[in-house]
Amino acid sequence: MKNESPPSVASSPFDDPNDADITLRSADGVDFHVYRAILGAASPIFKQMWTLPQATKDHPQIDDATLVSEDSTTLDRLLRFIYPTRDPDLESDLQSVGAVLKAAAKYDIEYLEERLRKTLSAFDDPLRVYAIATSAHLGYEQEALQAVVEWCESDELSLSSYVPEMDDISAGVYFRALQFYARHQNRDKRDCSLPGKYTFCYPEPSCAHSHPEKEQLVIPSPFDQPSPLTDIIVHSSDDHHFYANKAILTYASSVLADKIEDAMKSGPKSEDENCALHLNLSGRTLLHLLQLCHPAGAAPSLDDWDELTTVIDAAASYKMTRALEYAKSKWAERIAARPMQSYLFAMQRGWTADATTAARYAMLLSSDDYIPEMERVSASVYRRFLEYRQKWREAVVKASHVKFMTTLGTEERRYGSIYWSDEDVREWLEYQWHAVSLLCGAGLLCADTGRTQGGDGVQKRIEGLLFSAGHAWMGSMASGAPQNMENVMVKVFQRILKVASEIEL
Repeated sequence: MKNESPPSVASSPFDDPNDADITLRSADGVDFHVYRAILGAASPIFKQMWTLPQATKDHPQIDDATLVSEDSTTLDRLLRFIYPTRDPDLESDLQSVGAVLKAAAKYDIEYLEERLRKTLSAFDDPLRVYAIATSAHLGYEQEALQAVVEWCESDELSLSSYVPEMDDISAGVYFRALQFYARHQNRDKRDCSLPGKYTFCYPEPSCAHSHPEKEQLVIPSPFDQPSPLTDIIVHSSDDHHFYANKAILTYASSVLADKIEDAMKSGPKSEDENCALHLNLSGRTLLHLLQLCHPAGAAPSLDDWDELTTVIDAAASYKMTRALEYAKSKWAERIAARPMQSYLFAMQRGWTADATTAARYAMLLSSDDYIPEMERVSASVYRRFLEYRQKWREAVVKASHVKFMTTLGTEERRYGSIYWSDEDVREWLEYQWHAVSLLCGAGLLCADTGRTQGGDGVQKRIEGLLFSAGHAWMGSMASGAPQNMENVMVKVFQRILKVASEIEL
């Protein structure tokens, strides 16, 4: 076993254990010796940290030191603001202001949070200010709006601008900034107005994920009543109980095997003296897992998306290989119908190959729309998809322009836009090129690009759109369209597919 390095000690005045009654240990292993009375006077969270059971659980003790999530630099600056010493100078360091501000909000140090919040607004760095303002501990809508407006009006930034600090916000927060930017830029060009009240930190109530009321769970056979094989009763978190067999559960999951062993040693017994096992799973999820590991049980349909994804995560958590394989196969069947949800789900779980497949389907969507799953993944995940799709769209346009124009001019930026709102795709000419990229993408998903179900073939459809788009481009030119346009379209299509094969997620 690898030995961890012993903790180091902070600088004065936090370096003397004899001049303190508690020790805080930073995330990078630096000990700060402090007085709880001083911390408690500034922060109710610190005051409760060593008294309430939940607070102690959130900040475990190791070697008489209380672990905190802040790094040593942030913790040092935070404590210097609290202690009667000279305050650290953060006026020119936005990154430090953001880190200490988040810590002040987390520990409910009101006076410090108010002070640093005012400092935040003074920085001329809209993308980083937006990332800080919309972070989980803060949620500053006013500062977020100010930052996005500055972003929109900046001559040095564009819709595609991004900074590493934005990896710390959710994809939903990033999406709302892109949506606002598009509306802001388009408001004078067409009938597109900004909403009266626009939120960035949280989705609008109408966009929040709603769960329709499900029918009452009815437990089917063989889990609804005791049988000669019953030797354990499994209880769900919502008070459903299932009659099961220990050997079957043990064979299906090593995690359940350990839990059953613990339950047999010290857990409560049921009224009929069977072993009782309590799991932190809903009754519906538990039923699906039991059906998937029971040799005589009928496999569940898992038609509901939320139920399906919950079962996948539960099966992975309990290391139920057969259940996971079945649930994941059902999920793979839904990729085409729910491509963006599938992409975010796969990326969140590290399924790179599945994420690539889902991304190829997701790039066929006609515009970028919000989905609740965006709130649960990093902006970096959504950004990665947008860049992948942007490369694809640029490949389509560049390959097409080779035959139509000698220079891309200003149109390259427009057609390569990283984000397409529903307003963007309304313009006929732009949507022509957008539709071309969609159909070319569909061609990549077909084993034979000359055939699709219920149509004349992807290749012919792409050629037709390219032909129309080509005439549109050449319409203002006195010489007219090139000769042998159909032959040109075939060559352009082949060029597009060649370029696309080199694009990776």
